[in-house]
Amino acid sequence: LIVTWAALDADDTGQPYACAAGFPDKCVQITGTFDTTTVILQGTNDTGASPTYATLTDPQGNAISKTAAAIEQVLENVYKIRPSVSGGASTAITVKLLMTTVARR
Repeated sequence: LIVTWAALDADDTGQPYACAAGFPDKCVQITGTFDTTTVILQGTNDTGASPTYATLTDPQGNAISKTAAAIEQVLENVYKIRPSVSGGASTAITVKLLMTTVARR
């Protein structure tokens, strides 16, 4: 399954994708014209109307917070996942999240 958030603007937050926990293997690709923009991948296990999000990490424990194009494996298996864009003046950020039910080795 691939979820795509396209044409994200500076200071934009993508619509959360719910039920991401059903796909434990996740890889995110971030592309676009960044200017001074930062893209952060966030997740939550909150199911309420106003969930609290935290920054997700790669398998080495580094925050998935990017200022240039990148592909990263996502360590956490959360209920909801979304990208958050901040700073800069970019209007051309795309985030694609590949999710599978079985981890590949």
